[in-house]
Amino acid sequence: MQIIKAIEHDGDELTHGIFTKLNQSFITPFDREDIHELTSQLDDVIDLIDAAASRFVLYRVASIRLGTVDLVRVLVSATVEVSAAIRALPTPEKALRHCIENQTATKTKATACAARSSPSFSMKKPIPCRSSSGKKSSKSSKPRSTNVKTSPT
Repeated sequence: MQIIKAIEHDGDELTHGIFTKLNQSFITPFDREDIHELTSQLDDVIDLIDAAASRFVLYRVASIRLGTVDLVRVLVSATVEVSAAIRALPTPEKALRHCIENQTATKTKATACAARSSPSFSMKKPIPCRSSSGKKSSKSSKPRSTNVKTSPT
């Protein structure tokens, strides 16, 4: 539990550092809102993992339900893909491959695994990026510079 807490704390510090740097940067390699959204979403995932681990301790879980290990495998697989996509951000076409190729497979695996462990489970939000048909989302995937307009003081 302490390891997950430490990772969550490190994640919060990274998030704060990114937001601070983002607020101090005049020009960004990608849209400012996209950087903020990606950072916030990744921080939310780490927070949810920490919350889940805390519940395991709080409820003194001695054994896990059928399907939990499968869900963890999906989480690990998705983490590997997100990590690879972020490392590939300088080349958006390469980054998108990690979203497109694995989006449908990951969603299918997660739904199947969760259905085995909880009959009431449903994936309400699809994995962002591109749809499985390959259509682009409304936001551009190309890097762009953002100039911040300042008002005269």
